[in-house]
Order: sequence, then C-alpha cells, then structure tokens
Amino acid sequence: MSLSELTAIIITHKSANPEIIGRIGEKSEAICKTLRPLVRGLVILWTCNRFEIYISTEEPKRAINVLRNIVKEEFNLFTILNGEKAARHLFRVASGLESVALGEYEILGQVKESWLNAKKLRHSDDLLDPVFYGAIVAGRRARAETGISRGAIGVPEAAISLASNLVSGLKNKRILIIGAGMAAKKMLDHICKERPSSIVIANRTLSKAEKLKETLKDCNLNVVSFERLNVIKPVDVSLIAIKGNINLDFLVDLSKVVIDISTPSTVNKLPEKVFTIEDVNMLTALSLEKRLKEIPKVEKIIEEELSRLKVVLSAKRAEKVISAIMLMARDLMKKEIRRSKRKMNENISDKVLEKALWSYTKKVFRPLMELLRNLALNGNYELLNSIYEYYTSFSQRGEKHEF
Repeated sequence: MSLSELTAIIITHKSANPEIIGRIGEKSEAICKTLRPLVRGLVILWTCNRFEIYISTEEPKRAINVLRNIVKEEFNLFTILNGEKAARHLFRVASGLESVALGEYEILGQVKESWLNAKKLRHSDDLLDPVFYGAIVAGRRARAETGISRGAIGVPEAAISLASNLVSGLKNKRILIIGAGMAAKKMLDHICKERPSSIVIANRTLSKAEKLKETLKDCNLNVVSFERLNVIKPVDVSLIAIKGNINLDFLVDLSKVVIDISTPSTVNKLPEKVFTIEDVNMLTALSLEKRLKEIPKVEKIIEEELSRLKVVLSAKRAEKVISAIMLMARDLMKKEIRRSKRKMNENISDKVLEKALWSYTKKVFRPLMELLRNLALNGNYELLNSIYEYYTSFSQRGEKHEF
C-alpha cells in the first residue's frame, strides 16, 4: 500500500469547456461499472468544471485503455497523474487552488461527498480512504488558517457582499432582484442563507422568474411582473442583473441601496446609493489580490498534509506485516496450548493458558514490531514485503513446521 499505486485521470476547465465535461460526466455510471472490476479502489469526482477519476491499482494501464475506449477522441483532453502528483492534485483541488474561482469553498464539500459516496458503494479502499481524508483535512486547514476563501471574487457574490456591508447585513431586510438569469440565481443562493424578511424577483419574462422560484423552494420568494414594480413596498436593497437597454431610475426612490451589475447599467450612478459593475469589479479585484497572496500558505499546508499521509501509509504497511506475524504467532500459541494440555492437567483452562502465553508472545515480538515500524517509516518496503510473504507462507504450511 503506497502512493505509487494511486492514479488520477482528470479533465478540467483548463482543457475543456463545461459542455464537454458534462457530456463525459453523464457517462460516469458506465465508466464506474466498467472500471470497478479492474481496480482495487475507485472514486469519481464530477462537478461543473472537472471530471476526475482516482483509482488504486498496481496496473493502471488497463483501466486507462478501457476509459479511452469509452470517451473516444475526448480522451486526448485528459491528464494522467501518478503517485504523489495525483495526491497533491487532489489536495490542491480540495483547498480551492485548482478552481475557476480561486479558493472556492463548495469544492471541499464536493470532494467529501464523492469519497463518502464511493465508501457507501464499497468502491474506496485502504489507499483511497487516507488520501481523500488527507485532502479534506488540507482543505479545511486552508480555509481555517489562511484567507484563501475570504472575500468575494465572483461578481454576483461580490454584489451580495457589498450590499450586506452597506445595510449592515441582509438578515430581516427586504430584497428586490431584477432579473432571473444565472447571475440572479447565484445572488439568490447567497441571499437565502442570510434569512431576509422578504425577497421579490421581477423579470421581463414572468415565466422565467417563476421557474427560478421553483428551483429555490426552501427560500421564501415572491414573483412580480415589471408592470407591477411601481406598486411594491420600499425595499432595503435592489439588485439588478439583466441584459439589454432599459431605464430603472425609479428604483432609486424605492430602495435604500441599488447595486446594478448589468451591462450597460440600467440606473444612473449616485454616490453612496447606486453602485455599478465597475464598483463591484473593484471589490472582486481587491479580494482576488488578497487571495493570491495566500497561495504560498496553502501550498505549505498541502505539503505538510502530504508528509502526514506518507507516514500514515507507511504505518499501514508495517501494521499489515505485524498483523501477519501475530496471526501466525497466535496460531502457534493455540497449537502449543493443545499439545501442553495433553501432557499436563486437563482441567487447566484454555483461557488461562492463552492469556499467559499471549502475553509472553507479545513481549517476545515487541522489538521486532518496533523494527518493522521503523522499516516502514524509512521506506524499506522491499524487506517488509519479504518478511510479510515469508510469515504468511509459513502460516499456510501447517503444524509440521515449528520453531
């Protein structure tokens, strides 16, 4: 069990667009079903911007060739990483360093969910388990110990952050959103978590606003047409994200704050009350600059967790050998108990004899156990494997082979 048996087969936003990634992701069930018999362990991570397969096997070429046949010409867009490079990539993904939005927080949950799903299906194994656990620990540390995820760097998120700062938080506030596209959806995802007192969505196409409302059933939303905007009650914040030339200057009188991320703007700029895409872009640039400075700190955390992972895997190798030795020792002990009882008082309890002999056995083997653990930590796997093979074969030879 070592990192040399880990392989990552990945396609991300760096080599393909979301449409291609989505098309490959739709084949994930078939890919999983086909690859699973060829490998010891398998975890698939699929998001909008990445499709990554992590496998545990000594012979990855078979699985790679099978995948090539499934995805056809799009296989050329994949990158293959082995060993420590594969683990480091996963740690970087979980830490937000490989995301489109640097420091993205959601990816950490997606990595965890992918791993837990694989465990539920019994697809993960003794190598992938510590690798994914280590990636999650690295991701958590990155967020807790650095500013890699602090400050909004996406325009919709930054607009919400700006609005929250201007009105001292969105909790119990009245919010109006003009638009029902992707930007509006992203803003709503953040607003709903803040528990405002009311949210109203207005869009030129009412059916599109209704459809957006359906996707956010856990959020208390009201939908109105453009024609009825002039009759709604005053709001704390108006957020505008639409396309096309339209004048919404009347919202200035309806709102305490207006944030317009439309291009071109729909409301004339007004100091301390109306903020446009230029203001929001300045905020995102500042946040990105701060996050970029945090990258070396995150990379240091990743290397620390990779070192810890290597120690864990080394210990697992040692424990496997120790387990084989102690299994053989226990087997010999039980045989010795049966033989001794034939020569001694038959009334002596097996438990009494077993307890005494097992205590003696563990004390005798203790120096050997320490030696094996040190061998594993020092990377002397060839000797460890030889000892493991000898002891397992010795156990299988039967009673006629004794010390």
